[in-house]
Amino acid sequence: MPRPTAALAAVAALSLALTGCSMLNGKESASSEVAVKPPVVDETPDPGNGPPVTQQKKTKSVEICTLFNASDVNQATNDEMEGTLAGGGSYCVVSTKKSQLAVDVMEIRYEQGLQDQGGDGTKLRIGGNRASQKLGKAKDGRAECYIVVQLNSINEFGPNAVRIEIVDYTKGAKGPKSDLCGVARSVTEMVFNKIPAATGRPGTGGVSAEFV
Repeated sequence: MPRPTAALAAVAALSLALTGCSMLNGKESASSEVAVKPPVVDETPDPGNGPPVTQQKKTKSVEICTLFNASDVNQATNDEMEGTLAGGGSYCVVSTKKSQLAVDVMEIRYEQGLQDQGGDGTKLRIGGNRASQKLGKAKDGRAECYIVVQLNSINEFGPNAVRIEIVDYTKGAKGPKSDLCGVARSVTEMVFNKIPAATGRPGTGGVSAEFV
């Protein structure tokens, strides 16, 4: 399966996007509220005085859809995964039933992720690594949370971050979920923890590509 345009433009990071599964099915929910309450992970502010990365994560030759399974998705969203994981190589798409979220994981560079946020995201730490989060609106005007997390400082020109976008497609008087970014952080932590640590040996004048 060919990579999406976004992955081609963002050569070296990992992107995770959550979109409403009703949109994937070409439908919108008629329900006035969501029957599940997704878990919320609190923010860990970035003090700004530490190294960009404290955990070096592998980003080369990672098959995204093999990192997690239905049980992982269910636990991270307090929901039930709908269908199967779809994608290949540097991206993966999955949706949930009741909360109508879809997870799209792909490669993007950390700096590109910051640029996509407009450069004004809230600075956080996830897994000890620097991250940036922004709450905004998707193209259709619905609430959207966008998180990008740096995965390593080894791969100078290759993939080095994870990006997460959550769009709430549920309709009704209650509006979007109370903490969309909290749910995004829950899924981000799940994916981050599933990515293997970078391994290898130092190369001449630095670190060899075997580390990533």
